[in-house]
Amino acid sequence: MPALATLLSATAGLQVAAYAEGKSLYGALQLVRAVISSREGDRTATHRWLEARAGDVGPGRSDFGTEFGPVNVDIHAVTASVDLRDAGMALDLAEQIGTSELSAERQSRLFLDKTRAYTQRRQVGEAVAALLEVEELAPEQIRSHPLARQAIHDLTQISRRTPMDPQELAQRATVT
Repeated sequence: MPALATLLSATAGLQVAAYAEGKSLYGALQLVRAVISSREGDRTATHRWLEARAGDVGPGRSDFGTEFGPVNVDIHAVTASVDLRDAGMALDLAEQIGTSELSAERQSRLFLDKTRAYTQRRQVGEAVAALLEVEELAPEQIRSHPLARQAIHDLTQISRRTPMDPQELAQRATVT
């Protein structure tokens, strides 16, 4: 897998970085490794990479656009939990995250992961509410993010009646 080889090479080069910018980038790369591991179903590796040293860079940085810090580590833990099909853990973690300092993109990603977790639990109303938050924060995510489109598709398949018809949201996102 060429992407993983490149990531491993970059991570090795940054591991000894003494500057906060290097630590920030190194931590962000560890989070990418955690997501790769979670999508491969490797729980042990996922949890190892989620132990990124976010505390070393303070409350959060945005070196190279990473928004790396403890909150972003927590968001990645939610993503990994959903990928590992542990919706309950994902929702528990998501409820503990304060996102007011994060960009709309990072906030919308958290709501997207909550949508995925609610969908796994077949909680259609809650999933649709989370998708509406995504749409409000970053409408482009609804239209173009593959995970949003998949969640909308899944919701249309499992829902019969909801406070808001997922079909309407699917039409706005052009998901069929």
